[in-house]
Amino acid sequence: MDIKECVSRIRNTVEGISHLEEIDIIFSNGWPELKLYGKNIPIFPWRHNPKFNGMKSCIDDGTVKTICSMKSLYIAEREANISFLISRELDICEWLTGGNISEIYAVINNRTANIIAIMDSEVVCTVEIAATLNKSTRPIERHEIFAREGIVRDSSIDSVIPQQALYCFNIDEEKPETYTDFDAGPYYGLNHNETELVFSVLETLANENKKNYFDRKKHLMQLASYALRSVESNKKIKILGEEK
Repeated sequence: MDIKECVSRIRNTVEGISHLEEIDIIFSNGWPELKLYGKNIPIFPWRHNPKFNGMKSCIDDGTVKTICSMKSLYIAEREANISFLISRELDICEWLTGGNISEIYAVINNRTANIIAIMDSEVVCTVEIAATLNKSTRPIERHEIFAREGIVRDSSIDSVIPQQALYCFNIDEEKPETYTDFDAGPYYGLNHNETELVFSVLETLANENKKNYFDRKKHLMQLASYALRSVESNKKIKILGEEK
């Protein structure tokens, strides 16, 4: 991921931001953060994934009705922080289903995690996480929501490996050139992770109430700690309302 290029696109996109000296994107134990005026503000790039936004739209507009369960799979590089990956996937579960996790049970080792999370709406989410891919390999992920009326997912039913929006084949090259849905305007040439990062930073800069980002990260880190506590006790952990 080219962080310098992402920062450059942000400077060139937002009017009045180009003069700022202290703006950067950093990672703290896996967490992406916007460094602005000496503060590190947590950001949530995955919420700007067009596939997730499409799923969210289907839920919000009633295309799928009465969610029953959700399945989540995410496989990242070996160097990825498992605790962060847990927080990421649990955030996606809460955001898409519109609920708060009330109970959690987890089985975790060094590189993999399996989690069952129950929402206060009684929606059951199963999460599978692994950090086993080679460096610079694009993550493999799949998210599915099952409702009484309809199913929505972020990939086609028969796909196994991540798909690009456009492939350009050249007879002289072994691998085709690939392009994302965002290959236009300020996002041209950025991969999907970089595009989500830029979108997230722009949204954060536009939001005046940045305290919500810190509160959200704190909540997600608590959920990850509950998952680890479940592993230690080998029991389901109930999350009290005042702790959420």
